[in-house]
Amino acid sequence: MPWVSAGRTAVVLWRVHRLDRPMLKWLITVVLALILFSGLAPLLRRIGLGKLPGDFDFFLFGRRWTIPLMSTILLSLLAMGLARLI
Repeated sequence: MPWVSAGRTAVVLWRVHRLDRPMLKWLITVVLALILFSGLAPLLRRIGLGKLPGDFDFFLFGRRWTIPLMSTILLSLLAMGLARLI
């Protein structure tokens, strides 16, 4: 008798997939917010986003790198609040 049969594997994978769904939605939301923020960064810098404490800006290998963690979290919270109102 094998440890895992094909039917049992499908059930186990389905259960894992079902349990990880909220985390997957959160991950997708954060990635989309990062993409949106990077596209709108020049415009948002004018109003102060991208310069918050928790936004990392550094030079590495002759290139400027920006990791806007706090601004992304703030924009995600605003988007979540708007989504709950609608």
